[in-house]
Amino acid sequence: MSVLAMVSHDARDDFERKAALHGLDVTVIERASELSALAHGGKIFSVAILPATLPDGIWALWGQLQLMNPRPEILICAFNADFQTWSGVLEAGGHDVLADPFSAEELHTAVVRAEQTFGQRLAGGTAEDGRE
Repeated sequence: MSVLAMVSHDARDDFERKAALHGLDVTVIERASELSALAHGGKIFSVAILPATLPDGIWALWGQLQLMNPRPEILICAFNADFQTWSGVLEAGGHDVLADPFSAEELHTAVVRAEQTFGQRLAGGTAEDGRE
């Protein structure tokens, strides 16, 4: 499975190093505008990792991800991974929150869990929500 991650330019090298430690297939983007080309390219992402805050807001990017078929599981990276953030992510249809800074092992564990949910959802009958 493939992972899409939106990571700032400053954090990109560290993120890619952590992903490589566990052999994760990650496509890193730095700007929301890069998602459109990837979505139209037909590549399937099982997991999308997004920062909790974006200069133009997270909801436009979140909406683009929700329209992908199949829709990836969404992990949010947040410095403030409190209950309010976590419950908001789940309520909006996201998979989980990854507390930043995170280790390579924490990244791997979060991606594996999200990929399992993605696979179960697809096996359940639809690319969107697993309901038949």
